[in-house]
Amino acid sequence: METSIFLCGVGGQGILKLNELISWAALLAGNDVKGNEVHGMAQRGGSVVCHLRIGSKVYSPLIPMGEADFILSLEKIEVLRYHHYLKKEGGKVMINDFSIIPTTVATGSATYPENAGSLYGEVFSDYILLPATKMASEAGTPRAANTVLAGCLAPHLNFEDNIWEKAIEKVFPSRLVEINREAFQKGFSYAARLAQKGDGD
Repeated sequence: METSIFLCGVGGQGILKLNELISWAALLAGNDVKGNEVHGMAQRGGSVVCHLRIGSKVYSPLIPMGEADFILSLEKIEVLRYHHYLKKEGGKVMINDFSIIPTTVATGSATYPENAGSLYGEVFSDYILLPATKMASEAGTPRAANTVLAGCLAPHLNFEDNIWEKAIEKVFPSRLVEINREAFQKGFSYAARLAQKGDGD
């Protein structure tokens, strides 16, 4: 069994660090991991995506369209660009409720959709929209929104808790470990609360 995770966002949001964190957790849990990064015009606020595949033996780093088990997006519109990567059945999406206005919108050559919420319902059958940037700010820095998303994903990967602890310590400098540990826990708890609510329904 392989798990395919598609990550997307805008340059500067920490997509590559999110990729690194999940990759380390998977490796520490004993998995084979392969991935691929597409930077685009990241330095100018352009799209950044990562393909990440986890399993006992993974042969290709690229996720074919329609085969991603999860899409994690750090920006609320970027996820709509890549919806075609998600599985039709059983795919899950986790979206940071945060907007970054592209240069093309600022200059008036493009518009930014105002109705993202309704579009999600049309495109995704199973998605979570969470205030990851706000939650990260509460943990100590808005830059830890990527770690909040990792925490939201964690219950679905079933790695032991200490695996994520070790991965956080591997990926972040010591001065940022506690902040990211708290950010991760906020995302994990948010996903757990939603799961309990769903079970109650």
